[in-house]
Amino acid sequence: MSMYLFASATISQAVNFEWAGIFSTPRTEYLWTAQKVGGLYADPRMRLVLRETADADADTLSSIRDEGIAALNGTCIETRSGEVLAPGRCYDLVFSVHMWQTLFPVQANGVALAIFTQHVPTEFESSAHYLKDADGYDVEPVSEIFASPSTIKAVPWGTGIGAACLVNLLTFAGVLFLVPGMRSLVSKNERLCHATMSAFAAGCLLAAAFYLLLFESTHLIATFSNTESAITFRWGTMASDK
Repeated sequence: MSMYLFASATISQAVNFEWAGIFSTPRTEYLWTAQKVGGLYADPRMRLVLRETADADADTLSSIRDEGIAALNGTCIETRSGEVLAPGRCYDLVFSVHMWQTLFPVQANGVALAIFTQHVPTEFESSAHYLKDADGYDVEPVSEIFASPSTIKAVPWGTGIGAACLVNLLTFAGVLFLVPGMRSLVSKNERLCHATMSAFAAGCLLAAAFYLLLFESTHLIATFSNTESAITFRWGTMASDK
């Protein structure tokens, strides 16, 4: 034990808890998988705590929630691909940046296993489930706990809504200032103004039909780009690849 701890780097720092799950583990060997999504790992490393339990149910997971989070913020062993994860420890998983996935064998007690992680493990899923048994079958949690609202970064809704209201107010003020001048212009050139405004309105309707409604009906068919804005432009203008 002492030699193993000496050879492995130990790290202790405050981290955010995002997820915990409890699993029925009748076998003793499992596999934890982390994959790149879109060419990158969601995070180059992640903390993980394993805890043996006698039962696999929601009450058991809730009863050890605080202990698991505390362990997640304690001293963790730096662990790399292929190294075994055993219950009763916190691991700082380091993912292989040159590999499309990183695998960690997991030891279990043959009954139940609770897992606490720094990130939601599905963030690291591309083509394979994060936990599998020795035969390659997915192992799903019996119960899960996600981060409480207090641990989730607050979204500044007030600032965004306030800024939107301010922009709308200034825009409306501009319209009010334009009314006297537009009234005079329309009274002097009524037919020309009506024709011009009708042309603009027709253009808006046609643009909405071609750039939004018609394109959405194709369920975002990608022909030459991965970005929605570029594909929308190509579709709306009927541009050719040649």
